Amino acid sequence: MIWEVLGIDQTDDPDVIREAYRAKLIVTNPEDNPEGFMRLKEAYDEALKLLESKGDVEEERPYAEVIAEVDEIYKDINKRMDIECWRKLFENPVFTSLDEQEEVRNEFLAYVMEHFKFSGEVLEKINSVFLITHDREALSEIFPSEFISYLCNVIENDGDYILSEKPVCGRENGVPEVNAVTVDGVPEESENEYEYEIDEYITTINRFINYYRALESEDIAENEEAGKSILNKLAAGILHLREMDFYHPFEEIAVIRYLYFDGRFEECFSLAEKAVKRAVLGGEKHSDFYFSHLVFMYLRFFVQDIHKDMGLSISPEILEKCKAVISKTMKEIFVNETHPAMSLISYLEGDKKHAADYMSYVHNYIRNSVVYLEFSEQIDRERMEELEALIGEGAGTEREKVSLAWIYSRNEKREEALKLLEDIQPDNEKTEAEFHYLSGWLLAGEQKYEEALPHLQKLKDFLIEKYGNEKREDLEDLSIEDVLGVNRLPYVYFLIGTGYAYCEDLDNAKANVQEALRLAKSFDYYDYARLYDYILLNRQEYAEGVEFWSREIEKNNSYVTISHGNRQYMAYKAGDARTVIDDYYYLRENDPAYADSYVLAEEIFLDYSDAEGYEDAQKYVEENNVEDVRLDYCKGRYYRLIKEPYHAIELFRKVEAAINEGYDGIDEQQRFYISYGYALMDAEHQKAPELDRDEALSKLKELIQKAKEQYPDDKNIRWLEIDYLERYESSADEEYKLMMEKFPEDNGIIFEYGKYLNARGRRDEAAGCFEEVLQKDPDNADAMYKLSEYYNDVRFVEREEKEYSGKAISLAKKLVDKKYDGRYSVNYVLMLVDALLYDEAREFIEKAAVDLEDDPYVQNAHGIVCMKQGDYESAEQSFRKAVEIYKGSGRFAGYTNLVKLYQIMNRFDESVKAYKEFMEKFDYYDAFSYDKLADLCDDAKDYKEAAAYRTKAFMSKLSGITGREDDEEYISLCKAVDKYPEIPVYRFLQLFSYIGDIAKTFSFEDDIDKMKEIEKDFLAYSERLGVMKPAKSEASKEEKDARRNMAYDIAYHFVYVHRDHEMCIKYSEKYLEYLLLSEDENRGYYLDVSKVYELMARSYMYAGDRENAAKYAEKAISYIEKGYGSVDAYLAYERLFPYRACKISGLYFYMGDKERAASLLDKTDNCIKCYHCVHSTCVDKNDRLALMAEVDGDYDQAIEYYKKGIELGGNDVERSSGIRECLRARN
Repeated sequence: MIWEVLGIDQTDDPDVIREAYRAKLIVTNPEDNPEGFMRLKEAYDEALKLLESKGDVEEERPYAEVIAEVDEIYKDINKRMDIECWRKLFENPVFTSLDEQEEVRNEFLAYVMEHFKFSGEVLEKINSVFLITHDREALSEIFPSEFISYLCNVIENDGDYILSEKPVCGRENGVPEVNAVTVDGVPEESENEYEYEIDEYITTINRFINYYRALESEDIAENEEAGKSILNKLAAGILHLREMDFYHPFEEIAVIRYLYFDGRFEECFSLAEKAVKRAVLGGEKHSDFYFSHLVFMYLRFFVQDIHKDMGLSISPEILEKCKAVISKTMKEIFVNETHPAMSLISYLEGDKKHAADYMSYVHNYIRNSVVYLEFSEQIDRERMEELEALIGEGAGTEREKVSLAWIYSRNEKREEALKLLEDIQPDNEKTEAEFHYLSGWLLAGEQKYEEALPHLQKLKDFLIEKYGNEKREDLEDLSIEDVLGVNRLPYVYFLIGTGYAYCEDLDNAKANVQEALRLAKSFDYYDYARLYDYILLNRQEYAEGVEFWSREIEKNNSYVTISHGNRQYMAYKAGDARTVIDDYYYLRENDPAYADSYVLAEEIFLDYSDAEGYEDAQKYVEENNVEDVRLDYCKGRYYRLIKEPYHAIELFRKVEAAINEGYDGIDEQQRFYISYGYALMDAEHQKAPELDRDEALSKLKELIQKAKEQYPDDKNIRWLEIDYLERYESSADEEYKLMMEKFPEDNGIIFEYGKYLNARGRRDEAAGCFEEVLQKDPDNADAMYKLSEYYNDVRFVEREEKEYSGKAISLAKKLVDKKYDGRYSVNYVLMLVDALLYDEAREFIEKAAVDLEDDPYVQNAHGIVCMKQGDYESAEQSFRKAVEIYKGSGRFAGYTNLVKLYQIMNRFDESVKAYKEFMEKFDYYDAFSYDKLADLCDDAKDYKEAAAYRTKAFMSKLSGITGREDDEEYISLCKAVDKYPEIPVYRFLQLFSYIGDIAKTFSFEDDIDKMKEIEKDFLAYSERLGVMKPAKSEASKEEKDARRNMAYDIAYHFVYVHRDHEMCIKYSEKYLEYLLLSEDENRGYYLDVSKVYELMARSYMYAGDRENAAKYAEKAISYIEKGYGSVDAYLAYERLFPYRACKISGLYFYMGDKERAASLLDKTDNCIKCYHCVHSTCVDKNDRLALMAEVDGDYDQAIEYYKKGIELGGNDVERSSGIRECLRARN
């Protein structure tokens, strides 16, 4: 627990403990957080004790003797307050030695971190010795910056104001009347473990000023219970002081205040009067604080209406003495009660004008004091009556008219003030200045800034001419009017800046507010800073805003926490994630209930997909009971991030309800609509059982429409609509076209439209989009990449148009020249490989593999080229290196290429091992992976393992269809259909390939019974699917496609596994029936027809019906000619020549032209093998030779070819059934 409080891991290093304690001490003020301070001190002491028990703490620190001397002075309040004691101490050479000065300063400041109650005079001396303010930046690197900022701030403000006057040791030396006053309550408990009691005494008195202000505030005046609570705290504090053996004159002020707030006016006045006679008339020496508070509390009895029934009167002598003592304490800024006291003195002297001026001045600093407001209203009321009478008689001057207008404005008579101003004709500079000030101020208050600005500009010019445009620090020699004038200039700049901001002239607004900030006094500075923040936000100068608030934070003043909050938001807008999070940590510690801090931090965590960071922030949200609609929005985003969209939807509904009720706290509300929309799509995609799909899609459309109406120019809303249209509607073309029309300069929209078209098979139109992008932006790498893919994959690979290979390679080369990196290098090399330019590819990739040796994709491409060239040893080395350096989490082709290499090399056991390694590394245990692994096990003749993985593949795919995990493993289409009747039958066809493959595995193992059991199941499923129903019967497109595809799969299975001619022809004809209904007669269609005719020809050949075999072979040839123009054109495509040559050779053989078939097969010996081939020699040729030998009755030769095929290409049903049939026929 002690280490958690200190914020560090357990350590045996005392320096680490001390540094942690110092850092925490700065943000754990004993006055504001006594319980936290006590826990921190206990943790610190306990940590050091723990080290002492281990003997790990140094017995004596450096300069211990010097620090002991410091402590001797500090612990004795008389010595602490005596400047001579400190001067004598600092005469010690250790403080002036250049060799030791820095170290002793650090030790001294380490002591001051825990002992920080000094008078201004002593702090000035300490600063002169150690140059703390001068070396502020350097010291902030050694000590916590907050501590150094605090110390500099105290030095610059003359130390602790309580120590402007020395406490007296021994309560018997205090004022007896003060100790005699009865104070109701219980002494407050000592919450802080101060080393010296005097520090606790000082800290207790320090809190009283906050109680005074609170008890006089408007909020507390309206809350009787809260007022009593604060009064009880003041009483408890006074009683606590009486428990300590000290006395300070401020204690007398506290008791006088207490009596007044408790309604004991007679006692209060009596005590105040005695104090005035003793201290003011008697000429005692006291601080400004003491005199100002005493005189104010005393004089209020002669002024306030509520005390008039006491029948009090003040003698001119006492009033004059009070004026003299207050005049000495007057400063240029509001300090203590000096100006309120002078206001009362002026009032009692009959000078109501200056009484109003002084009290108006006070309102600049304390704006919510009921007492000051009551005094102002009383003075204004009496002054108003005098001026109205004077002006009504026609005797009032123009200046007096302005004064009356001011009084009207202060007392909610703005219309009367503006009307009076219309009749004023200023007759001198002062009157003119006041006229323009009040006119500008009133018009600004009515938001009539265009009318207000000329008045304010004239006032600014007058003030600059009279007082200059530089900040004046020393105003003690000026009159109150001149002080008001000097302090008015920054406020006028502020008003002008506000006016320009309202008129949307942000340049002038910024310039004027910068001047206001430059000249501002500390009490107004933050108001100006907030306007400056607003202007920077609207100018989108976010980085400048971050710098501004960073400078404010360095000041470490009372606004430091607010400054962190403002900087955090500005950093969020600037995209400065690090600063957002840094400020969040500070605010979490210092203002744990501040919702905005959590909101911005959670937004950043979610933007960076940092679920752990969000969860940590949310923990503090819940611990501090922070509630905010924006936090609900963030939690919804979090559920989207962790793939729980339905929970996200529930929260987004809550947020939307708040928005519908008028909530407008979400910044960039369109982002909420977008998140909500995608959550609905995610939930629908996951098929969340709680979700009503129709309702969700209806809601999605509603959200998109609402968002478009509110944000018609927001592109992201448009993208949301496009994503909806792409997923759930037939087309998104119109929306893409609208976007391109609305944002004609955005090439990204054209590019995305191209991707959309490409994904829908409209690849020529897609290419047109990419070409359009390149016309506008010839160096657009993404468009070049996509267009090169189109030229290569579509025009060259798919459509076999050779000239486009060169165009693809040219674009790919241009990309490499533009940016020589892994992605473009691999793209270029693979296009060379597709073009069969292996030597050129090898030359380039050899260099790239060296230059980009840490890129796994480059090493993988190197392996591919080597494999294509038959350099298997180099290929293996490259694939091994690729998988070794790959650090990603997605599927990596390096593994699968290594598996393919082992297949080529007939190292089937190693291929199984490599693929298992791939699955384990990437946690890919899905249907595809299991099925691939089963194929490899078949090749390795491990049929038991193959069957097990086939089952896993089946169950994994079934889970994908149903959206749930099954409670048992099985291989049965019919059982799956029965278990999930709510799912359409046709959707289970996705499982057929796994069913067919496991049947083949049983075939390899010669487990005929299991194979027939599987076949019985899928045939039963085909009946339930309605495969043999007429092709024109009523059914959905999905059902018809499923029936057609299953018909072919069954035909293929029975011809190759069983040589079952009847079943093959039956299902082939049904496939043709569906196929011939198609109106889309393209090359793909012709190849599909040719494929089934080829299957039928083979079946007739197996059945010994050479006539029909020739017939259907000729039909197959005819459809190839329809698709390609001629057989020669079909064979001209080098990338697939061996495969196509073997196919045509087989058809020639079925047609009875064995010589022509053999001649074509011979041509495969001296050509490059097919691009997809994983065999060392052409296994298709081997299979055709096997078939020819079998049909010719040369069973031994056929068996030899089939076995060689298994060695070359692994197990295959054609080979295994071929061997079985040859053995049967031979025997």
